Amino acid sequence: MLRPDIRHHTRQRDQDRNEAFSYCESLTSIIIPESVSYIGDYAFSDCYRLTSVCIPQNVTYYGIGAFSGCLYLESIEVDPDNTAYASIDGVLYTKDLSVLMQCPAGKSGEFSIPDSVTIIGDYAFYGCDYLTSIIIPDSVTIIGDDAFSQCYKLTSVTIPNSVAVIGDYAFYGCTSLEELTIPDSVTRIGDRAFSYCESLKSITFKGNAPSIGSQWIFGASSDLTIYYNEGATGFDGPAWKDLSLQVISTLKGGSDDGLIVIGLVVFVAIAILAALLYMRKR
Repeated sequence: MLRPDIRHHTRQRDQDRNEAFSYCESLTSIIIPESVSYIGDYAFSDCYRLTSVCIPQNVTYYGIGAFSGCLYLESIEVDPDNTAYASIDGVLYTKDLSVLMQCPAGKSGEFSIPDSVTIIGDYAFYGCDYLTSIIIPDSVTIIGDDAFSQCYKLTSVTIPNSVAVIGDYAFYGCTSLEELTIPDSVTRIGDRAFSYCESLKSITFKGNAPSIGSQWIFGASSDLTIYYNEGATGFDGPAWKDLSLQVISTLKGGSDDGLIVIGLVVFVAIAILAALLYMRKR
């Protein structure tokens, strides 16, 4: 599937954001002076060779995606005397551990978010190429903008029945993600939240249709099937009819009685065509 280059960020950044060292691709280490209190948005983003960093004591503002896309960054440490932020296993949180601010892009394998977290911040896991699975606790209520954008190897993520908002571009370009279940707690899915999830084969909605942003599954697989329970409301609205999906049909019987399938007509048509071709050959 043709798609834009999504390695370099997908949205135009505001002009007033501080990208002081962004794309310094030869930068391997940095010492942030104790006098620094403000680290701007995207300040060190896409410094690919940076391996570690320590947030000094006096920093009270850590900008959105300050170290996002630093592919070899394995740890973001924090001075223990810092009153605003804390680090656990190299992952940056607010001091009370309620907001996950940034997971370094060098983290790999499975990652379990602590039960104390209620908000997954904007760009928290942006460009974490080596993560394959994310476990989100049922304490989380908000998944921020670009939170998991461009996690190319992410194959599994469970969204708990506590999440109300999935932000803009939240899972943009997660090209290995194959299936998702959206709990009935979700009321809003942001713009392009699942765009270019090219391997995504199914999305199951457990409740009524949430509010959805523009192009929320733009560039998704043509094999994508959307499931939702019979009796659920909102799926016949204009926003859903505009999707490039097939007519809604109802499945009956079995443990999935009452499940609605978008895309079932395609399957039936293919089956009929195959049967006709078989009869012709005979």
